[in-house]
Amino acid sequence: MTSEGPNAAHRRPGVPASADRNDDNGTVIPKCDVTPAIDVDYASMRVPTAYQVVNGFAVVRDYQPLIDVEWDDARECVEAEARWLDRAAKASTAEEFDRILSTAAAEEAPDDLDWLFRGLDVGVAGLTLVLSAAYYATCFSCHTHPSMAGDHMPQVIMAAEPQRVRALAGYAARADCGIENAGDGLVCVYAASVEHHHALAQAMLAARAELEELPQPSWRPRVQEYLSDEDSDEFEWTDNETG
Repeated sequence: MTSEGPNAAHRRPGVPASADRNDDNGTVIPKCDVTPAIDVDYASMRVPTAYQVVNGFAVVRDYQPLIDVEWDDARECVEAEARWLDRAAKASTAEEFDRILSTAAAEEAPDDLDWLFRGLDVGVAGLTLVLSAAYYATCFSCHTHPSMAGDHMPQVIMAAEPQRVRALAGYAARADCGIENAGDGLVCVYAASVEHHHALAQAMLAARAELEELPQPSWRPRVQEYLSDEDSDEFEWTDNETG
């Protein structure tokens, strides 16, 4: 997974993030000109195979399978993200907001191993890890960058079975996030600003018990075998799985 502008990015016409003062406390969180809605064609969704989840199922540069993320990893990421969003909200421009968040990984993990945010954009990293812990197969995320034309809204793109997306839709609506189809059977959760993605991540963390009651996706048992293999590089996939 990457936030560096892969082909899987879900684009729609809109106004790039601005950084006007958003509240009486004088904090700044860039907002995009989008109106979130839950608009999903569940019949068009697809569930990837285990092989695809491990090796990639969308046109994404540097695809990263977040198959080893556990709930404690997600919680730690969300807690750190909260601190950094609070710090960045004191910026005066969208560009400064972006720069502050871009320093988070290096400061949190000075040994150059970004174990906390997994190389993802702070602002959507928390939600991405929460989704991964809850067995949504994520493939792309971006908090939007003022310098990158076309990235007009924070977003996370994933594949999941309809029942899992319906559960997500309930939490998303309450966090003022939208969900819509993203092509090729994928779905995109988006919002006007990262504060809504962060709120969604927090809500899903609180709903862990409910999410764990959902049936595991069909790919999960085989992925668990892959994770348990002592040498995953030599893991043997069948011809049916790779074909």
